[in-house]
Amino acid sequence: MATAARPVPPDPVSVSAESRTSGLIIAVLLHAALLALLLVDWPDAPREDLNPAMEVDLIADAAPVSTAPVISETPPPARLGEEEALAPDPIVTPPPPPTVTPTPAKAPPPKAPPTKAQPPKATPAKAPPTKRPTPTGRLDGITEGLSRTPIKAPPTKGAPVAQTAAEVRRSIDVAIDGKILPYWRRNVPSGVDIDQLRVVLTIRLNPNGSVADIEQKGALTGKTDSNAPQQALFVERAIRSIRQAAPFDLPAEYYDQWRVWDVTFRARGI
Repeated sequence: MATAARPVPPDPVSVSAESRTSGLIIAVLLHAALLALLLVDWPDAPREDLNPAMEVDLIADAAPVSTAPVISETPPPARLGEEEALAPDPIVTPPPPPTVTPTPAKAPPPKAPPTKAQPPKATPAKAPPTKRPTPTGRLDGITEGLSRTPIKAPPTKGAPVAQTAAEVRRSIDVAIDGKILPYWRRNVPSGVDIDQLRVVLTIRLNPNGSVADIEQKGALTGKTDSNAPQQALFVERAIRSIRQAAPFDLPAEYYDQWRVWDVTFRARGI
């Protein structure tokens, strides 16, 4: 028996090559057709004119007339209803809240210190009333009463002896020194360290206030090398000032107190 021939299966390599070739041909044909469509000159389609031209007549003699309404400067009168509607409502300000002032707290009244019980005051005993003698018209007993109760004079309050002597001495000091001072101020010498010199002179006065004698009491103090030329002149000018001021007006009843008087001389005064 003869056996039927089996079909030979296709080679897969050849099949894939054929499919690739056919796909490439189809792609080339599509690109050629698209290029032919782009090169064809298609007629222009009529377009609708969206902005039609306007016809304008130019008239040289006629001026343009505005059709806008004329605005008047004076406002039209408002109607009664409008006036009421336009009138602003009155502004009502609320009254301010009442200010409440705090009442200060009352301080408690100070406590009174306890009073100590005072002992009752002793009332002085009243003296029994004296009986006045009834007048009889007689003079008996008058001399006896006068002799028994002698009248005493009230004591006089006078200044003590020391105070009176001090006052007298102060008045004598003012009378003597006050009269010498003006002359001494004119006679005092000037120089270096002259204000350090000091001398005491004893004056012996006569009862009429004239000068009987002047003596230096003690040594001259405040001597320095700077005031050496003025030392003797200082004492001489002091004696001259006393003799220029004499005589002195002094109370004669106190002669025992001022008959010998010491005066201290300084450059700044007595």
